Amino acid sequence: MKTLLTLFLFSFSLCAEDALPPAWRGQPNTTTLHIAFPDASNPAQGVTLHVGGFATGWRESILMRANVWDLGQAGYVTISIPANAVRVRLQATYWTDVQIYDGVPVLSNGSPILNTVSVQPWFIGAWVDSAWEWTQNAGPVLVDLGVAYPKGFVLSDLVIDIESSYVANTVAESQEDTAQE
Repeated sequence: MKTLLTLFLFSFSLCAEDALPPAWRGQPNTTTLHIAFPDASNPAQGVTLHVGGFATGWRESILMRANVWDLGQAGYVTISIPANAVRVRLQATYWTDVQIYDGVPVLSNGSPILNTVSVQPWFIGAWVDSAWEWTQNAGPVLVDLGVAYPKGFVLSDLVIDIESSYVANTVAESQEDTAQE
């Protein structure tokens, strides 16, 4: 029974989260980019990971989840939003607990968190999914997502929804197909 329970929990942890999709997903001029971290390489065009103090980097398995980045103290991720974006929804799945990883991620553009849901609770903490949404008039825009020092930041995956003034065949869109496979 213990082995069966362990296998169930481990297989559940391999799933990418998408708990807070926007109502406008799938409408004309929209695209969705799922960013996972199957290895230590750069996850996608336009996404840069910055590790901070005490970071362990990419981890094959940590905290009941596979393929995550421990960005450490004051670590963050920079996301390049294309120039044609008029509305953006960003979801991040990250670890939170009551000791080291209790910082709330913030965006450098000041957008507040729309919602946060627990997607995988565990007795010492939980994997949660938070969503931010904003509009922009001109781009491209670089947005940083991270937690305030001295808290740590462990990131599982990102989902970026973009509503555009037009849909261009960008490198990010071609990465979407690769990331979903």
